[in-house]
Order: sequence, then C-alpha cells, then structure tokens
Amino acid sequence: MLKHIYILLFILFLASNIQAQEAVIIDHNCTDISKIPDTWILEAKDSMRIGYGHTSHGSQLVTGIETYRGNQGTIYYYSYSSWGLETGKFLNDYWGREGGANDLGYNGDLGWRDATVYMLNLANNDRNVVIWSWCGGVSNNTRAGIKTYLDAMSALEDQYPDVTFVYMTGHLDGSGVEGNLNKRNNQIRDYCEENNKLLFDFADIESYDPDGNYYLNKGANDGCSYDGGNWAEEWLAANPNSDLADWVYQCGSCAHSQRLNCVLKGGAFWWLMARIAGWEGDSEQGALRVTSPNGSENWLVGSQHNITWVTKGEVGRVKIEYSTDDGENWKTIVSSTKNDGIYYWEIPDDVSDDCLVRISESSGTLVDTSNNLFEIISTDEPPSIIITYPANNSEVKDSVTVQVIATDDFGITKVEFFIDGILYHTDTAAPFQCVWDTTAYLGGSYVITATATDTNGQQDSYAISVIVRNINLSIQASRGEERAWLVQRQYGKIELSAGNIGSVTISKYIIYRKEAGGTYNIVKEIEGSNAPGGTFIYDDKYLERTKTYLYRAVALGTNGQILASSNEATV
Repeated sequence: MLKHIYILLFILFLASNIQAQEAVIIDHNCTDISKIPDTWILEAKDSMRIGYGHTSHGSQLVTGIETYRGNQGTIYYYSYSSWGLETGKFLNDYWGREGGANDLGYNGDLGWRDATVYMLNLANNDRNVVIWSWCGGVSNNTRAGIKTYLDAMSALEDQYPDVTFVYMTGHLDGSGVEGNLNKRNNQIRDYCEENNKLLFDFADIESYDPDGNYYLNKGANDGCSYDGGNWAEEWLAANPNSDLADWVYQCGSCAHSQRLNCVLKGGAFWWLMARIAGWEGDSEQGALRVTSPNGSENWLVGSQHNITWVTKGEVGRVKIEYSTDDGENWKTIVSSTKNDGIYYWEIPDDVSDDCLVRISESSGTLVDTSNNLFEIISTDEPPSIIITYPANNSEVKDSVTVQVIATDDFGITKVEFFIDGILYHTDTAAPFQCVWDTTAYLGGSYVITATATDTNGQQDSYAISVIVRNINLSIQASRGEERAWLVQRQYGKIELSAGNIGSVTISKYIIYRKEAGGTYNIVKEIEGSNAPGGTFIYDDKYLERTKTYLYRAVALGTNGQILASSNEATV
C-alpha cells in the first residue's frame, strides 16, 4: 500500500511538471498505440484513477480502448465501472452523472463544473484524472461561451491541484476550416498551448487518416465523410492487411462514426495516459506543421512574406511547394532548404484565390499543407493613416496619448511612432496609439510621425508638429539681515530657477509677494534675457521682522501667456 502511495505521488509530480513546462497535445500524431512503451501503460494503470463524463460522441474513446482491452492479464486490460464513483477502478465511465451532468453541455453551461466539484468532494473520492467531452456543444458555441469553459477548467485546476484535468475539442460537423466549430476549437487549442495545458484534440484526430492526409479543408465530419468520399472506408480498403486494420475488425461499432475513428481515439487515449504518467512521447516520432500561410492570407505579387513551419523530433532539410489550384498541381519554391522554420518568399506573378503551400521532408515521409486556401493578388491599395490627436501645431506637456486612425483592405500589421525621426514606439493591435512622455524632452518644436504597415509591407505615413512646454519653475526664499549704520534691516533672498526651457522663449518672469492672509502683489519683473539659463536671484528688502511673507512666480511667453507657475515659498 505504501509503495502505491509513493508511486502515485511520484506520478502526480511528473504530471504537474509536464503541465508546468509545456503543453501536451494529443492529436492525430498520437494514435499509434504500438509506439507507447509497455512500462508506461502499466505505470498509468497503476497510478491513474480516471473520472470520465460523456455522452454518445465521447463514448468513442471508451469503444476504442475497449477494442484494445483484451483479457485480464494482458497489457491493455483495465478495470472499470459504468456509472458514478467506484473506488479502486482505473476508469469510472459516466462518472459525472452521479453529480448531475452528462457532458460539457452548450454555450456557457457549467453543470459539468458543479458535478466535478460534487464528485471530487465525496469523502471516498480517489479520482486523480478528470476528463469531460463535448457532444455537439462546440458547433454553436460562442467565444464567450468557450471562455467560460476555459476559465472554469483553470479554476478547477487551482481548486484541486492534485487532480489532472484534460481539456477537449469538439467533434467535426462538416463546416470545414472556416466554420464556427473550427474557430472555437482553435480558441481551445490556442489557450492550451499558451497556458501549458493537457489537450485531447478530438477534432484533429477526425481530420486526418492514418497516413497523415488532411480532410478538414474538404469538409470532413464526425463520420469521416468528406467532399468526395469517406477517408476511413478508403484507408481500410487500401490497407486491409495492416495491424491497424486488424484492430478495426475487432471493434464492434462506433457511435456516430467509423470504427477506424474509434480505434484511433483509443490509441490516443493511451498516449494521453502514458504522458500524464510521465512518458515524454515517442522520441523517434517526427512531426511537421505549416504555420504560415495557413489560410485566408492575401499576398501581393512582388511582396515578400515568410513561409513558416514548426517541426518536432529529427526532421532533415525540407522542400517547399505551392499550388494555385487547391492542391491539384504543385510548383517548387525551393527543392531543399534548411529546416530552420522560416523561408523568405517573394510572391510570384501567379494570381489565384485557390493557393496552398506544402512543406515536405526532402528525404523522408513527413509532409504538411496549409490548412486552408490563401490568395495571391495582383493589386492591393496601400494603407491609410492619420493622426487624430494631438492637433497639428498644438502645445503638449506631461504624458500625451498620440492617437491615429489606420485602415487597410486586408489589415494593418503595425503602426510605428517616431519623434523627430527616431522610433519611439510600435503598436501591433488596434486601437493604435502611443503614450509619449514629453517630460523627458526639452521644450521646443517636435515632429511626430506615424507610419502604418499593411500585411504586404506597404506603408503610409502622417506627420504633425507640436510644441513641448514642460517648463519647471521653482522658487526658494530665505530671510537675511543687513546693517546700515545703526539700523538692522531684514530682506528676503528669492532664488528663481526654470528647467526644461529648451528653445522656448520666455519673455518675462514675474515675482509676487504677499503677507500671510493677504493678497499677492508684484514685487519684481525680470526680462527673460536677464535670466540666462532660467536662473535669477532677487533681494526683496525692507521686510518687517515680525511678519510672514509668501512668494511665487510665473514665466510668460512672447504673447504674454503663462508658460509655467512656481511653487509657493515662505519666509
């Protein structure tokens, strides 16, 4: 018993480290069960206690692992129960129903969260892995609804740090790359990758056949049908004697789908369990994925763009091709280039709205294609930009927010802000603006330039002139005495100092004095030319010994306007 506790703690430590260090994404690259070492299958069965909540689509995972299960004593055999909490079992299927929920529901539904809390708070709870699946709830969901799901999952992770929570995407619905389902699934994927979560990518597994051919861009649905056929049926017909086909023939049925889909998800389930248990994945498995262009881009003939991709494992030099007829024919961009994830491409004069990029390993089998079509266009209007604040020739001081309106047919990638030709700030998202701290600049005239760059590298600029007036006027006063024969007289020593004048012209300084409780009166006017560098000392004579005096000063511009006011000094 003690040994099992130590093993469990060790496994949980490994699992938490996996999630803390990197995202773990279980997708179509993680379906080959034969690549998982037996030791990690055994470790997972020994240490994991899974609570799984689902309805019909989610049952595909259970159907898949049931196909592999075999007889007691075999490597993939596991113990399970079919409803609620039953301690000691590897899998509690339909676990959440005891807590009152079936699956992840629909837009903003949190019944599954409440059921999770109820189940994990049971006195005899022993579940350390929780999985909930969708059953159509992503297709009509909203960005806000998915955010509700993600926020609730994150809160559960904080509330139950010893439990591993598995995120899930929704099943395909035939709406393709541009459909709401894929957008919401991508929202889940992006969150998991950015926040190092565990994701079982249900939809991605349905988007590829076992050879890595992609079908989401062909309208694939949860039954493996696409515009032109059924990839599961086609693959089995072409590979009837494969080991994977043997497993499929042993699978009884698969809810809403083909048996091949269930078997692939069963393999992916064991990958998930092994990764949670601490397996680092198949070190020999390579992966390659195109990241740009990946759909909906509009690239102008003659412009220059980066083709980008990511790889995993040992991947050699790559070949890059493009198609202008949705993959029917391919043209070579470069036959062999370094696998560094980026290639600078000058867009050819080959206008089409049915373009794809394909990247393949030069001396291997790895290949990936843009997820969706992009366009090569012949014309593109340059962007337009105007500075809306501050106004041209206006005066500014302190911190000022420079605001612009930037527009373009296909999007603005960045707006750069320059002060007298020197780059001060770059903003890459609307509303484009720049907070300029003018206190670091001497007074005077400055040119603000804003330059917008569109997705094809075209630019437009707009410039205004402003006058910075951040004059700092300070005054210090002290009381002194002088003797005139037998008479002692007191006077005020007034020291005036102005900073940040720069090229601003100060025509006059005026010093005011008042007695405590009285009103200010002018006691001295100083021409600006008589205060070089903004400093001046004035002796205010004939003060009465028993009275308190207060002083302040102002600096005037050439039009008599007040440019700065000082503090108040007392003697």
